[in-house]
Amino acid sequence: MNIDFTQANREAWNETAPIHAVQNLQDLLEHFRVSGYSCLHKPFEVERLQALKLEGKAVAQLCCNNGRELISVKNLFNAGRCVGFDISDRFIEQAKSLNAAANQDVEFVRVNVLEIPESFTAQFDLVYITIGALGWLPDLQVFLSTISRLLKPGGHVLIYEMHPILDMFEGDGDAKQNPLELKHSYFRTAPYIETGGLDYYGGKSYQSKTMYWFHYKISDLIGGLIQNGLQITAFDEFDFDISNTFARLEALEIKPPMCYLLEARKS
Repeated sequence: MNIDFTQANREAWNETAPIHAVQNLQDLLEHFRVSGYSCLHKPFEVERLQALKLEGKAVAQLCCNNGRELISVKNLFNAGRCVGFDISDRFIEQAKSLNAAANQDVEFVRVNVLEIPESFTAQFDLVYITIGALGWLPDLQVFLSTISRLLKPGGHVLIYEMHPILDMFEGDGDAKQNPLELKHSYFRTAPYIETGGLDYYGGKSYQSKTMYWFHYKISDLIGGLIQNGLQITAFDEFDFDISNTFARLEALEIKPPMCYLLEARKS
């Protein structure tokens, strides 16, 4: 059976957009009306971005959701052209609303990030990817090739993501007893199939459209970056949850890695 994973996930995210809007859109609109507002709260992420000297430089965010991080980058660092790409029509609409509230000129494009038009080739100094993006992509290698294509020579990619080891555990809403009980192989290749919704702000489960999550090992990511002409320049792992899904693991004294920050440079 052939499944259009991207279209299925697009429909699921469009279904989720109004649910998330109830949770945080009005607050975000109010925040972005304040000149210079940023939602980036981890100092090491801001420091890494600052070290890239983004003033006047072109930045793309892939899987940008409602664009809050990209608008924050524009506000914080006075970046040049900024373009956010996302599969969800409704989240792109929210991103444009936040951009208007911030009185900024960030561009937002509704597109499958595996099919970004050639007109964007070699246009960016930084490609920026944040929390919960990679798992929605049915082909990581095409995605990494796209990153390389979008970057100018000498440009960087910065990835701040959930650690794939978390895919071995059940999320907070599904775990019953031992919070560190292993449920899935780290070497799994079949997608996870979910119908319980995406309300990771309110934590409410609902019967949603079917969505597909893909597990990729850290070695898949690092190896793919190298194969696409990207040199790893920094890689750090952290012990806190950025997914709003594994808070119980964050509370443990003995815990797995839960997120990472990776930077690479195009040759």
